[in-house]
Amino acid sequence: MNSSVLATLGIFAGSVLVASCGGVEPLVVPNGAAQSHQASTSWAKSDAKRGALLYETNGNDGSVNAYSYPKGTLEVHLSGFKEPYGVCADSAGNVWIVDDEASSVTEYAHGGTTPIRTLSDSGEYPAGCAVDPTTGNLAVMNYETTGRGPGGLSIYRKAKGKPKTYSDSAISRGWFCSYDGNGNLFVDGYRSGSSGFQLAELPHGGNTFTNISVNQGITVPGGVQWNGNDVAVADENGPGNGVIYEFSISGSTGTEVSATTLDSSQNVHQFWIDPAGNRVVVPSASLGTVGYWDFPAGGYPTKTISGLNIPEAVALSVGRK
Repeated sequence: MNSSVLATLGIFAGSVLVASCGGVEPLVVPNGAAQSHQASTSWAKSDAKRGALLYETNGNDGSVNAYSYPKGTLEVHLSGFKEPYGVCADSAGNVWIVDDEASSVTEYAHGGTTPIRTLSDSGEYPAGCAVDPTTGNLAVMNYETTGRGPGGLSIYRKAKGKPKTYSDSAISRGWFCSYDGNGNLFVDGYRSGSSGFQLAELPHGGNTFTNISVNQGITVPGGVQWNGNDVAVADENGPGNGVIYEFSISGSTGTEVSATTLDSSQNVHQFWIDPAGNRVVVPSASLGTVGYWDFPAGGYPTKTISGLNIPEAVALSVGRK
């Protein structure tokens, strides 16, 4: 993202190793994995396409890594981006990488290293993305325009062509987004006229956002994910650490149903909740780490990937069934 946004977030580059605490299990990565984060060319292991992959974007060095999930061995390294930010996957396992500074989103096959297609998000600095499970449409939430105006929402029909754009006057800077199982889209960002948080819903087939008031204060907007029954939203730093709140949504009201404090986290952006594994995977941008936490219990991470270069977002690709 552009330098003014980085300054606002207060995140910094560098590799930081997280000390083991609270029973942390160090993540096992293959020999040479640390060096591969800075590799200048894309590569993938021969068996990378066989299992689930956790994709992770590095905003500062233009790279994306994919790890076997849940084991966590490095399987794929993608390079050549200007500033990869958000990441999302569709039901076929294809993965979309949001490139903020390039104003584009690029699709890769599960475990692949050659782009399938790149879509232009002209005039925008895109941040997060999501794929509608009911239509295959691709939604891209934009932080701001390249002219520093309020960011809007771009939706690409069937993840192709030019987007249809939407705006919400209540959101001055867009952040992340997530579809529910019925094709309703939830987005978050900074509230217009303030540095506060705003959550909104674009109903399936609709053209107008419903702005949602939540009963829990959020200091700095982070990622957002539909979690089966509720919407989960991250507060980047919470009370000293990142926190993920779940809200039950009824019309324009969101009621808190859980709060997960992520000890040893900072500047948490787009996370991924694994309901089957009772865990959440979270990048800490300013620590250079991605951690596994018990969910919704929280506490200290049980696994940590270290030595990353401003990790911004994670998403799981399960591949073709």
